[in-house]
Amino acid sequence: MRIDMIIISFIMKEFQVNKYITLKLVDNKTIIYVNDEWFDQCKFILTRKKIFDLDNILKIDSVDELADLSIDEMAENLDHRLEGESPELIEIPTHVRFWVHCSNLQVWTENNYDTRLLHSNLSFPLLKKLTEVGDAQARRVFKEEIAKRIESGYPSVIKYLINEGYIKFLDKEEFSSLDLKKITNFKPELSIPIIKQMVLVGLSNLNNLFKKKIIEGFKEGTESLRNYLYSNEYLSYLSKNENLDIIPLKGERNILIEIEHKLKNQFVYHAYGLDTTDSLKFDIEGKNISGLGFYKINFNEKVSLKEVLENLLELRSLKALYLNNNQLKKLPDSIGKLQSLQVLYLNNNQLKNIPDSIGNLKNLSFLDASNNKITTIPKSFVNLKKLRYLGLGNNNLKELSNAIEGLTSLKTLILENNKLTSLPESIGNIKTLIYLKISGNEIASFPASLAESESLVII
Repeated sequence: MRIDMIIISFIMKEFQVNKYITLKLVDNKTIIYVNDEWFDQCKFILTRKKIFDLDNILKIDSVDELADLSIDEMAENLDHRLEGESPELIEIPTHVRFWVHCSNLQVWTENNYDTRLLHSNLSFPLLKKLTEVGDAQARRVFKEEIAKRIESGYPSVIKYLINEGYIKFLDKEEFSSLDLKKITNFKPELSIPIIKQMVLVGLSNLNNLFKKKIIEGFKEGTESLRNYLYSNEYLSYLSKNENLDIIPLKGERNILIEIEHKLKNQFVYHAYGLDTTDSLKFDIEGKNISGLGFYKINFNEKVSLKEVLENLLELRSLKALYLNNNQLKKLPDSIGKLQSLQVLYLNNNQLKNIPDSIGNLKNLSFLDASNNKITTIPKSFVNLKKLRYLGLGNNNLKELSNAIEGLTSLKTLILENNKLTSLPESIGNIKTLIYLKISGNEIASFPASLAESESLVII
């Protein structure tokens, strides 16, 4: 072994890269510290050369001697290869690994944090941390690199910047210097978050463009894009009229307006509006409204749910209805007329029973009626052949009707925290049942038919 390596192995347990960064060898692991606080562990040494050529790599005098490939180009090819294939693993002594990591970080800092010298998976988080602790040089490079990566046009890199929140580090002036035309030509899931951030930092002249992009995304985008915009609450940036503009069918717009009139303006047309205390939520599927949700509206005192359901019957494509958290004491029989309904949330109300008409919902696959005051279930449950999930937890059920055996597609049954003392023998006839939750009851014994199921989980 070389003498210098012996010295390193016995002496070099800590290496200060600069004022902010220190590397320490702890339990044979190289740990990066920023301002004496643990930051990350150096896990791999990645090289395209043989291990014996490491000396030559470390003797590079200039950044200009490096390959011309940018970090973005490497991210597009090298990273994906590593994900798909296992690189050749070479056993390197601990002290050598520590020495190489120290050398890498030193070269990086001595070259003004040049991101071509350090993989982006490490360089960007480290630049972010250095910026936060007050490293002015790191802050300048960090911002420049973010702007450069945005304009690079590499989708995976831009997506990374968005997901990690790096675009929030740019200010109004820095965003103004970007090529807006190029950004608007990005895929919507990339351009919309960037334009949103540009508006938030003060470029109010882009507000109309921002809204236009959202509306176009809902009207003309793929289902995946609509789900992305919906789940990230982009509807909340639109006004009522702009939300209505997303719904192409004039008739359905009028239905929503009529519902709003009946509810005396208690809700907004946002999925997550600025005022979410009383709101109506709607999903878009194709060109029709597929789901409506009413939240924290006291139907019993302010308005009759029966009146509202009259309008809902006109929404032929309605598949999901959210009536949870509305202090409901009674569910109108007309609920059974929503023939297309697949998902129904009734939880967290004050219901004492469920009307027999529920059995008319032949397409219902999900029903959550937990956290109510329900004492019994209707015999018409036997008709719900497509029901896969039934939530009846935290109610006042004393017995379970034999109608339960008609639920021939049921997979999950939640009965926790009721007043049940037994289960009907017929429950064993539900061959599809795989999850049964019955804790919080006083059941002394279980039907023998349940023991025959090898896949059933009982909690």
